[in-house]
Amino acid sequence: MVFDAVSNHKKGMLSTERFRIHIQKHQAIYKKPLFADTGTTQAPANPFSLIESLPTLKQAPIFLIKEALNRTRGNRGAAAMILGITRSGLNKALQRAGIKSE
Repeated sequence: MVFDAVSNHKKGMLSTERFRIHIQKHQAIYKKPLFADTGTTQAPANPFSLIESLPTLKQAPIFLIKEALNRTRGNRGAAAMILGITRSGLNKALQRAGIKSE
């Protein structure tokens, strides 16, 4: 994937476009089962139905941000994409929540 991105690079800053193309093309490889007990990648209609104790509305964004950062190994740009927000939006949310990431 990196070789492809670098070899197709023309000039300036390396674009993430080749990475996106590769990930979309091989999406099945990158999908991990969401639920280990069933081995499925399909989330239930209500993902909260499996959780006994719900987070508060204040806690939920923090849990989502931490999980997105965990899944992307700290890559804020990728975490923002997962969450459906901009990188600057993620940075603001991290600052508001007092979350420090590397």
